Amino acid sequence: MTLSHATAQNITINEKNITLENLFKKIEKQSGYSFFYDDAIKNYKVTINVKNDPLNSALKKCLASLSFQFKIENHNVFISRIEQKAIETNTTSNNKVAIYSSNLIKDDKNIEVTGSVVDSTTNTPLVGASVKIKGSTKGVATNESGQFSLNVPENTTLIISYIGYENQEVIVKNGEPINIFLNHLAIDNNDAVVVTALGIKRSEKSLSYDVQKLSNDDLTKVPNANFVNNLSGRVAGIQVNPSSSGIGGASRVVLRGTKSISQTSNGAFYVIDGIPLVNATAGTTSGTFSGMSGTESIADFNPDDFESITVLSGPAAAALYGSQAAQGAILITTKKSAKEGIKVSYSNATSFMSPFIMPKFQNTYGNVAGSFESWGSKLETPSNYNPKDFFQNSLQEMNSVSAAIGSGKSQTLISGAAVNAKGIVPNNKYDRYNFSFRNTTSFLDDKITTDVSGTYVRQTDLNMLAQGQYFNPLLATYLFPRGENFDNVKYFERYDESRGFPVQYWPYGNQGLSIQNPYWTTERMLFPNTRNRYMFSGGITYKPTTWFNVTARGRIDNTNQESEQKFYASTDRVYYTSNSSKGYYSYYSGKLTNAYTDVIATINKRWDDFSLNVNAGTSYQRVTNSNKGYSGPLVTVPNLFALQNVDPTLGKPIESPYDSWGNSAVFGVAEAGYLNRLFLTVSGRNDWNSRLTNSAKSNYFYPSVGLSGVISDMVNLPKVISYLKVRGSYAEVATPLTQLGITPGTITYPISGGAVSTTGVLAFGSYKPETTKSYEAGLNLKLFKNKLGLDVTLYKSNSYNQLIQTQVSGSSGAYTNYFQAGNVSNKGIEAVLSYNLRHTDFTYNTSVAFTLNRNKVVELAPNAKNPDGTSAPITDYVVPNTNNNGRIIQGNPIGDIYVTQLLKTDSKGNIFIGSDGKFQRENKLVDLGSTIPKYTLGWRNDFGYKNFSLGVVMFARVGGIVTSNTQAMLDSYGVSEASAKARDNGGVKINGSLYDAQSYYQQVGGSDALLAYYTYDATNVRLQELSFSYKIPDQLFKDKIHATVSFIANNLWMIYNKAPYDPQLTPSTGTYYQGYDYFMMPSLRSMGFSVKVQF
Repeated sequence: MTLSHATAQNITINEKNITLENLFKKIEKQSGYSFFYDDAIKNYKVTINVKNDPLNSALKKCLASLSFQFKIENHNVFISRIEQKAIETNTTSNNKVAIYSSNLIKDDKNIEVTGSVVDSTTNTPLVGASVKIKGSTKGVATNESGQFSLNVPENTTLIISYIGYENQEVIVKNGEPINIFLNHLAIDNNDAVVVTALGIKRSEKSLSYDVQKLSNDDLTKVPNANFVNNLSGRVAGIQVNPSSSGIGGASRVVLRGTKSISQTSNGAFYVIDGIPLVNATAGTTSGTFSGMSGTESIADFNPDDFESITVLSGPAAAALYGSQAAQGAILITTKKSAKEGIKVSYSNATSFMSPFIMPKFQNTYGNVAGSFESWGSKLETPSNYNPKDFFQNSLQEMNSVSAAIGSGKSQTLISGAAVNAKGIVPNNKYDRYNFSFRNTTSFLDDKITTDVSGTYVRQTDLNMLAQGQYFNPLLATYLFPRGENFDNVKYFERYDESRGFPVQYWPYGNQGLSIQNPYWTTERMLFPNTRNRYMFSGGITYKPTTWFNVTARGRIDNTNQESEQKFYASTDRVYYTSNSSKGYYSYYSGKLTNAYTDVIATINKRWDDFSLNVNAGTSYQRVTNSNKGYSGPLVTVPNLFALQNVDPTLGKPIESPYDSWGNSAVFGVAEAGYLNRLFLTVSGRNDWNSRLTNSAKSNYFYPSVGLSGVISDMVNLPKVISYLKVRGSYAEVATPLTQLGITPGTITYPISGGAVSTTGVLAFGSYKPETTKSYEAGLNLKLFKNKLGLDVTLYKSNSYNQLIQTQVSGSSGAYTNYFQAGNVSNKGIEAVLSYNLRHTDFTYNTSVAFTLNRNKVVELAPNAKNPDGTSAPITDYVVPNTNNNGRIIQGNPIGDIYVTQLLKTDSKGNIFIGSDGKFQRENKLVDLGSTIPKYTLGWRNDFGYKNFSLGVVMFARVGGIVTSNTQAMLDSYGVSEASAKARDNGGVKINGSLYDAQSYYQQVGGSDALLAYYTYDATNVRLQELSFSYKIPDQLFKDKIHATVSFIANNLWMIYNKAPYDPQLTPSTGTYYQGYDYFMMPSLRSMGFSVKVQF
């Protein structure tokens, strides 16, 4: 609908002796409501003088002197004489289609015509659409299912209309059902009201930056336990990497490229109903050994509670959120209740999951007796061992129920949901329970509106593993010797009489890799987590006039998490270094609190050809995060996992550094419009952040400016062009220090054994916020009456004041030195091409989302100096605490993979082979390539035919590289398909001659592999989502129940992929562990069904 229709429901009229027909026309223009009344009353005259009266009040005054009554339903106003009784048709418990005209009483000459009115693009029923007899005011409104019934003479012409849609005329013949598909009006389709930063609603026409919106259907058609995975393929400018830790795992979401060297994730910023969230994640694994992962805060939410998602990919769009939105923002708008009545909804989605992409193994060569490696002779009968059999059938069940209760001025929505799943790895579980309520109430003729909500989430998971050498059953499963019987180790524990309890059975030793029985790893090395989250929000809006309102909001968000590690006695000692033989226990408790409040005043004024929208306000946010616990070997009772049973002489407290920060801000945005076609927007925000305490600048200001113009409203364009808008913007955003306690006076000194020790950090008082300056320009084009659309955005950003850490020597030892320098550039293209087709009962909607980003470290620190003033330029930088994976070289992108060793070659490229027949390695720094794709494509298709619908999402990632240490280990142990083929061929061809396969693979592969030989093109094309649905005819349930059943699938078909695993999968949300695979869990293919019911 248009912005005026969305907001202008207050009526101003001053007329003497005006007919009701003309009066109602004036009110229709001001309010956007349609009027239904008998022709017999249209010439009644009234005198009326109302100013800025709500519609309800204005109508009472209009009809005060007449014996008429009115009823308002779904943007329709029905007028009738007081003594008349409404004729009700299509009556349901939730909705009544009322006809207030005695002339519509059925007679023998009329025929009854029935039908439905739906959106031609989405097939969504249009509730309250007007169905009128042409040339008359007589008609009906569609009910909750978009259906209508009307008695009319044959060959009558009906006019079907709905706000924001093109009118349509049909001729009634033979009483056959009529199915109406309404198209959006060209102007309304492009002047929709969209949610922007801080929950501010603005006209799409006026926006100078790119905004992309997804509906609830996009998130729930093929639901995912972590809904952010559904953004992939649907939104341009976004990179989504699902977690290898399985169901509910933390996903990596990056908008418009990596901007910060020091950031651990560079992940998107999430907002719910205008209020920021803190997305705490347990998915930042970045090591080769420990690969335990987990979920994230944003995955706590139930997508069935969402109305829509808006993606603000650029700094200009998210600038009002300040420092937190430097990486872009994802805005979530939750549902509200219906205005009237009670509506109950239920949905179930049940999916069965299996491994999607796995390495290729061999089963034709066995092992030498006593060896764990499969380099023995060829088996007479191929082994029937298949590592895939280790994985179990996975089941995920999602249930959601909600009740929407509307009564007059108060609406309440109550919902509950459950996700219960078991992973493909034995003893991997994930359970989540959501309960929420929301109430909106208006008072004093809608001058005051309150909005309160509460959410409780309980989430538990067990053994969420991403990859790594430790705690990982896949090492033993994948490397198990092919000449042995795997069934023997399925009974993973045997009773030990001398110890009095069962112990691990694994006759193969740890192979120097800490390998254990895979079933012992899953059943006797436990990592349970429990999360309880409570979130309460409240807001009040005061609107004394139609052009001014002020809103105050607040939210408290508390998360309590308990994490444990339980290692049973006889677990390999590498996992706990004490001499205890009775087990190991660790308990860890964390609490995260996010308190936020803001006050925003809004002015929306119009003067003839000009308009002005102003939003100004202030906010405060306080985030505290504390973690503590205790760990150690068990001392008295074997396998009794309690803190009282931990050896007090060897136990150690666990306590993370104090992590708390606060931010105060003032902000404002002003939008000036001319003729509703040219808009200038400026914004500014000033933050005071506690992380910059005692630094050179503790507050920082960042502005933005944007201009948009609707060219199609300014000049005459060819008829083929329905709409054309151009836009451009510039914005600055700033991020405070990501490292706490490094400014003067804020360094916290650790205490160990009652003694205070030094931190080894040199305090620095000249820190500045990390600043990103961004430009973008774009256009929005609609052709052929909005059937074909193209949205294109070009952008460029530069991020300065990067935080760099070095080690320097001092008189009392080495110190950590922090300073700021650097310039990281991102530039790219975002484009969405869409097409909508409707032909009688058939509809087809498609869109292609294209994303291209080029990242470059323009500068590191060529002019850096040591604290003593000596020159120390940096052009090659290894980011600390990244296991040497975070290497950055000036001039290259963030995300390149480097190696430091290759096989030694001569000038002709031949591999050097020594006199002992072995290869020689040489130390050499080589850039293997970037993990960043050249571009990505998402292709969404929705087909509809009568009650059937088919949804298909294709996804393609083109370019970039990945590496696989897993493949290197499989080759080295002789269990890979490649190692068998090499043996079949007599060896590996080196320098034109065959070279022994075992010797080759154990020199280039293994735990010390040369990754240059295990680098793969990350290009992949897949059928990402598929849904096939059938809407059960409403007549079957007498229009009281509306039901849809569907077949749903995810990752159904990998069309193209050269890597030995799924390149889209990630073991970590961190910046510096992308493109690495070390026994990573496989991605998941799912197939199942869903049922949605509403009554």
